[in-house]
Amino acid sequence: MLPIEKNRDCNLPISSHLEKESEEEHANTLEVGQVKQLQSQLRKKSREIELLRVRLKNKEAFSVMKTALSQLHGFLSIMPVAIYFKDLTLSYTYANQTFAAWTNIAPDELVGNTNSKLELEAYFQELEKIEAEVLNSGKEIQNREIGLKSDNQQFLINAYLFPMIDATMHIEGVMVCCFDLTERLQFEKEIKLAQNRALVGEKSKQTFLANLSHEIRTPLHGILGSSSLLQSRLDDSQSQELIENIKQSGTALLEMVEAMLLLESTEEKKYLVKNKPFKIKDLVVDIQSKYLAQAESKAIDLQCFLAQGLPEMLIGDQEKIQMLLHIFINNAIKFTEKGFVHVLIQLEKQTEDYYRINFKIKDTGIGIKRELHSGLFSMFTQVDSSSTKGYQGIGLGLATAKKICTVLGAEIAFESDEYKGSTFGFSLNLGKMETDLKNTEKLTPGQLPVLLVEDNKINQKIAFFTLKKLGFPVEIAENGLEAIERFQEGEFRIVLMDIQMPKMNGFDATINIRMIEKQKNLKPAIIIALSANTVKEDIENCFLVGMNEYISKPFSPEKLTEIIQRHLPISF
Repeated sequence: MLPIEKNRDCNLPISSHLEKESEEEHANTLEVGQVKQLQSQLRKKSREIELLRVRLKNKEAFSVMKTALSQLHGFLSIMPVAIYFKDLTLSYTYANQTFAAWTNIAPDELVGNTNSKLELEAYFQELEKIEAEVLNSGKEIQNREIGLKSDNQQFLINAYLFPMIDATMHIEGVMVCCFDLTERLQFEKEIKLAQNRALVGEKSKQTFLANLSHEIRTPLHGILGSSSLLQSRLDDSQSQELIENIKQSGTALLEMVEAMLLLESTEEKKYLVKNKPFKIKDLVVDIQSKYLAQAESKAIDLQCFLAQGLPEMLIGDQEKIQMLLHIFINNAIKFTEKGFVHVLIQLEKQTEDYYRINFKIKDTGIGIKRELHSGLFSMFTQVDSSSTKGYQGIGLGLATAKKICTVLGAEIAFESDEYKGSTFGFSLNLGKMETDLKNTEKLTPGQLPVLLVEDNKINQKIAFFTLKKLGFPVEIAENGLEAIERFQEGEFRIVLMDIQMPKMNGFDATINIRMIEKQKNLKPAIIIALSANTVKEDIENCFLVGMNEYISKPFSPEKLTEIIQRHLPISF
């Protein structure tokens, strides 16, 4: 069939072929045009659809942005921090409620106006200078304290200023955040005023304690000192017994006063640690001199044991160690009716720098119930009122001991059972002596002239007779001025200096004596403060002005000799 058809076409005229081709080309042209037109319309519709899509997205974004801006505006408006914006002319473009409250002008009235138009120029003059500085430099300023003044008020603010940058990275304004420091300053002022009042109150308390201590200790010194001197001169047993009662009653009263004052000073953290060389045997001598007669009167065996290996000399606060021993030994004798009180001192540990010494006080007294152990070191605790009502005391001893141990860095420990006695002890580090004092030449009291500076006549007599009995040559000065005159005229190795005296106190007298020693190139005398004042600031002042030691009134001959022996190689 194909050849036949082909032949048929070949037989057609030429003109017919041309017409047919022309019709086909026209049809093709029409189709191409229609396609192109359709493509153009599709592209147009696509662009319209894309524009609609973009517009829709922008509308949604605008809605979201509008919501965020509204939230931000609401947040800024209620912020307790003053916030405002300004343009390049320093006209307000935004202000929140806090800033508006500062100016007493509504936020809408601030917008579009400057400080000069609003008559706020004088009030915000300093702040506006810094705003202009930020606009000129383009740099932020943070944490700038500025004073704002009005007719009736004065404020202090802490300002943070930031340049506002547009889309073209040009500065279009400044944003300012201000914190009002006025209330804080007022609070700080009130705190300072309260602190000053507290300091005045503390000073008043210290003055009261000083006066209380002085007024109590001065007559006690007369009672105890006189009874000691009288006891040494009477022979009959009845008089001796009566005098011993006076001494014991006065000593008990003195211990109560010392416990209260000592606890107050440790409570206020004013306790001064004084590390000095001392002989460990002096602790034993002190214990025996104070408690042997009391123990013997109750038929209690009081003994002190020094373990082998203990050094002869140590460096530490001997006075506070003795306080601890006195508290524990006094309690042991008080609560023991029969048996013994034994004191054991032993070496626990030795290093290149220090010795660790352990002190134990063991008794066969009434003991302490297990359930009462937890509150044993609390203030005003007396173990059990039913079991201790026959014993004197105010319950401050062990509380004070614990605080002294804390000051010294000592560890306190105890073991006790009811009716089985008690063992109290503490361990602390004590320094090593670098020099050997064994071969030092001993002096006698007769070689050491003493200047006694005391204005109270009773105290004069007691101290004078005590020193004379020990063998010291003594001269008396009744105030600081007289002490300076006597010191310039004579040669004294020891000065016993009262603190509170007329004309010139002991502090000023000591300063003058030290100046005289320098001028004359004299060997410094041992100046020992004798005072009924136990306030810690006054005790510290004794050492600051150049005194060597401090003894509180009343003092015993044993205490005085112990203090002197710390500084001079003297034998009695």
